[in-house]
Amino acid sequence: MEVLTTLPAIAVAKALSKPADTLIKKFATACGVLYQPYHKVKMAKAEATALVIKTQGQIESDRLIAIDRLIHNEERCMANEESIITKALPLLDETADAKNLDDDWLQNFITKSRNTSDEVLQETWARILAGEVNQPNSFSKKVVNLVSELGKRDAELFTLLASFTVTFFGANAIFTHDWRDPFLLENGLNFNYFKHLDYLGLISLSTIDSYKLKFSGHPSNFYEKARANLKYFNRDYLIEFSSVKTDLEKGEVEVSLIYGFAMLTQAGEQLLKICTPEPIEGFEAYLKTELAKQQITLILEPTE
Repeated sequence: MEVLTTLPAIAVAKALSKPADTLIKKFATACGVLYQPYHKVKMAKAEATALVIKTQGQIESDRLIAIDRLIHNEERCMANEESIITKALPLLDETADAKNLDDDWLQNFITKSRNTSDEVLQETWARILAGEVNQPNSFSKKVVNLVSELGKRDAELFTLLASFTVTFFGANAIFTHDWRDPFLLENGLNFNYFKHLDYLGLISLSTIDSYKLKFSGHPSNFYEKARANLKYFNRDYLIEFSSVKTDLEKGEVEVSLIYGFAMLTQAGEQLLKICTPEPIEGFEAYLKTELAKQQITLILEPTE
């Protein structure tokens, strides 16, 4: 049996870290099982070639053509696997241990990712693999299966949507208050794109009411004047609520923030971890305007 014959560059690389070395060995073990059919195909080709010579071409040539196609496809898949794991190695944490990687999860990952030749999607697969090694159970089999059905354009649309995501009290929210807003349309988002991402299972659309984040707790959790933190990429801001509900019996206050008609699904939340969006120019002004409609003030100065 040939095991990991497509990873020579990785196998001979110098000074591999322990996490990288462990992942390569784990990957090799998993791939060895998958490559058994390929080995049989190669053997079948050799036997068929010998039979052609022996019988002076009495075998139909299209049989050999079909076998050649199978081998070519398998070689392409193996090259894809090499590319994906090569991209994943630099993303591993120093403390990561691939031994904790679930065997069934890895087999499914290899099966679903090995047909991907596009560089952008390979990067996505690499981040998923590294993310699962760094923190087991970060990506479910369902998400792996979903990613295998995504096209390059799907990934680009989700990445664009991720550029509109803010974090409020640790919760991610797609801040797209009204899909008809010129700011969204100018930046490439229209309702058809939202419907498409909803169809893919990455977001959930509400056609009745907007989604809202609610948080309650002791007044000390909200600083003075009912303030809370809001994060956009690596920028931290304060938001100040004019409307606050008070529960005197519990001694708690409640604040809420309406963020729009699209909510990340569990699959969307998991993919957000490995997304590489860019901040949208003008987003802060858009955010400030929309929050003001809810009597919420955005303090634009970063809280450093």
